[in-house]
Amino acid sequence: MTKALHVCRHLHAAGWRVLLLETHKYWHVGSRFSSAVDKFYTVPVPEDHPAECVEEILSIAALEGINLFIPVSSPISSVYDALAAEALEAQAAGAGRNIRCWTLPPATTAMLDNKASFSDYARSLDLTVPEHHVVTSPQQLLKLNSQQVLGAKTFVLKNLSYDSVHRADLVKLPCPQDQLVAYVNRADVIITEQQPWILQEFIRGKEYSCYSLAANGRLVAHSDTLAELSNLNFAHQGHPGIQQWVTDFITRSNASGQSCYRLHGFRARLSVMF
Repeated sequence: MTKALHVCRHLHAAGWRVLLLETHKYWHVGSRFSSAVDKFYTVPVPEDHPAECVEEILSIAALEGINLFIPVSSPISSVYDALAAEALEAQAAGAGRNIRCWTLPPATTAMLDNKASFSDYARSLDLTVPEHHVVTSPQQLLKLNSQQVLGAKTFVLKNLSYDSVHRADLVKLPCPQDQLVAYVNRADVIITEQQPWILQEFIRGKEYSCYSLAANGRLVAHSDTLAELSNLNFAHQGHPGIQQWVTDFITRSNASGQSCYRLHGFRARLSVMF
């Protein structure tokens, strides 16, 4: 919400007429009262009503003559926003007007949202990423839990789906087997083919976040900050290794749109990204 308000303020200062969209769930958000927001709408929660959400966005776009769509997504809604952008572009083309959507295509967004497929893709571009193992059952995880399999490295267990609960567990492997058995036997820990988890190499060093805009494989705007629990504490750092990693990724993937990354840096160079 604070990120969206920040974007609204910048667009307003540049002379744009700004419409802010939120889900019905957050109809009371304070950003709607900002002087940078000309009009405020709410739409259905996309993860509950994906088709209805897109239809509502299309109706608003047609009514207001929208020509620029900038999703400021929560982690769970980025693919839904990309689907909305795709529908907006089709609607605009059919009406003979132009619209710019600052997001990647749905399939690309889904690939980047998945830690395993994103790491595989970045590695295919010859970029540095942490080692990982996709886990599809508790039994597989228990077999992986040994130095004979994992070597001298430490790994962190994470849910591949958006998970605001277990993301704070920070279960590290290798660990005592009875400790891991107790964890996977919890009723709220579900590891299946349909709900896979990932073992990701644990990287020591400072943690950073960054936000980047790209157009046709060119980095056009970028900022990085030390990772913070509150967005209000973000402060630009200008880590050269981070900007180079992101530049290489955008150039080699010919990306257009906006993206956020979480990275770990060591000394003056970027160690890995995930």
